[in-house]
Amino acid sequence: TLDKILESLITTEKQEILSACFHLTLYNIATALVDKKKEGIAIEIITNQKQSDNNPTLQPLKHLVSNGIAVSAPKSNSFETNHHKFFIFKNNVLNRSLVWMGSYNPTGHSNANSWDDVIILDDSE
Repeated sequence: TLDKILESLITTEKQEILSACFHLTLYNIATALVDKKKEGIAIEIITNQKQSDNNPTLQPLKHLVSNGIAVSAPKSNSFETNHHKFFIFKNNVLNRSLVWMGSYNPTGHSNANSWDDVIILDDSE
């Protein structure tokens, strides 16, 4: 599944991970990010403002924050929604910069119920 490929890219990153996701509710992705943070890899996440509400699916995000990972959920407008879905890997497979982007959110719902896509670019320009 896409989450296993994403998890693999996270575990092979050597420098920095920047991400924007509408939702991030998978513990395996959160745990992989926390493990990389503990190795000294810089990580920043931007997510949808509704992610900051108090609900049980937020446990993976709370896990990130409690381990020192910067998670931003802008709230400048009640109609504002962050709907981007991407991960930028600064130094990954074969020492290349990679961009993972598409319609996939790292969630159980996306894994089981959505027809999502992802493309991976390796052109540093």
